[in-house]
Amino acid sequence: MLYHVFQTVSQFLCAVEHHSASPPTSVHSLRPGDIKVVGAMGDSLTTAVGAGATTIVQELTENRGLSWSGGGQGTLEEHTITMPNILKKYNSKLWGYATGNTHGPDHVRAHLNVAVSGSTSSDLAQQASMLVDRLKNDPEVDFVNDWKVITILIGNNDLCDSCTKPDDYNEAQFYMNLVRALDVLHSELPRTLVNLVEPLNMGTITQLNKGLVCSALHYLVCECAAFPKSKKAEKELVRLTGKFQKTVEEIATSRRYDTRQDFTVVHQPLFNSTSVPMVDGKPDLSYFAPDCIHLSDKGQAAAALTLWNNMITPQQDKEPLRWPPTGTVKCTSEDQPYIYTNLNSNPLTPSAEPSTDNNFFPRELMIATTVCGVVVVVVGAAVLVGVARRVKARRLYVQIPQ
Repeated sequence: MLYHVFQTVSQFLCAVEHHSASPPTSVHSLRPGDIKVVGAMGDSLTTAVGAGATTIVQELTENRGLSWSGGGQGTLEEHTITMPNILKKYNSKLWGYATGNTHGPDHVRAHLNVAVSGSTSSDLAQQASMLVDRLKNDPEVDFVNDWKVITILIGNNDLCDSCTKPDDYNEAQFYMNLVRALDVLHSELPRTLVNLVEPLNMGTITQLNKGLVCSALHYLVCECAAFPKSKKAEKELVRLTGKFQKTVEEIATSRRYDTRQDFTVVHQPLFNSTSVPMVDGKPDLSYFAPDCIHLSDKGQAAAALTLWNNMITPQQDKEPLRWPPTGTVKCTSEDQPYIYTNLNSNPLTPSAEPSTDNNFFPRELMIATTVCGVVVVVVGAAVLVGVARRVKARRLYVQIPQ
């Protein structure tokens, strides 16, 4: 379905000649047309649970082909707005995106979208290993030479259980779990850019407790956020969410993963200050699946468009998802042709490929880049029970305002 807020997206007016004359050796000189492979890791937002559903029962199926970060079902012209479908306009031979409905990451249609519904951050390293294995064994992938973009979103299920299992789900564990997974990718994958997206803000998910069915499901799958036991518990959830989001940004901007020129991790701040979409003073549920939690195809499209636009926006100018979304695909240009990273976001950074030395930027530029990174920091009943048990294994909740 083509929603009016996305009416200009399917037209796609960008020039698509923006690929390098020869494959770049630096991730900081990577153009959209250079990207050959996409992959995705995470939980049920990335598996797109509910994206194509019109009833609660239909949420038993993952609509991975509609996933904002890892789906490539259809085309923009067919009104399927995903980040891979935008990339396909630059490279029609793009590989790795999911192509349809699934019941887990092992389905052939899942492809390199290895997200697992219900995952917490403790599961992420296993997903990283699964993705590496698939990339190494895929005959369509030139493992050494193909440029890869991998998008990761994780942490909401940690937050859902944080009030009942605080020793397992806290900022220290979240940090270690993220680093463990990213270390796998960093050590194993050549020519890779990782989009790292912070978890969603669960602080006021109570705004989405609409109707008996949605409220009951929310209680069953994420009581900590939907029905906090006290004001103190609610404040703790908000505090912990902020810590998780800050952790993602700090890891991405730490330069831990900038030790070689063909790999980097980029913070994409999609959800750090996004509010619930409203219409006539009430939550606009058209952006949500029937469970009032997961994203509908319209919500997935909004996230996809924001991700893409941020990918070609300097680090200091990236923006969170707004409602309604912009509805327009940003284009690269001859003056600004690259996917932006922490190191090439500084306007003084030369476009020439960096040297093989780890400190390939002059000291002044490294300091300026660090300063820019700091600036970014300042944003019926039987069916119900049966579905709830399945949905509990597929939790991922939309961000709502603090």
